[in-house]
Amino acid sequence: MKPEVKYRLIEKLIQTEDEEILSRIKGILDSKDIFAASDEDLVNRAKASLKSVETGQTRNIKDFKNDFEAWKAEKSIR
Repeated sequence: MKPEVKYRLIEKLIQTEDEEILSRIKGILDSKDIFAASDEDLVNRAKASLKSVETGQTRNIKDFKNDFEAWKAEKSIR
């Protein structure tokens, strides 16, 4: 998203007094907070990942990189 679009959204957010809109936006942002995971959650995810590797449930690194690049391109368009 272009910076000027973000700035317009921020300006509208500052100006709004509608509690429902503000609450919904907060909920969306809170649900997307990848840094909110606890240490225990992160350790459990790492253990699950290692278990997947042990059982042979892995992906080809080239396929993974291609998917990751496609995801990045899609996110930068929005």
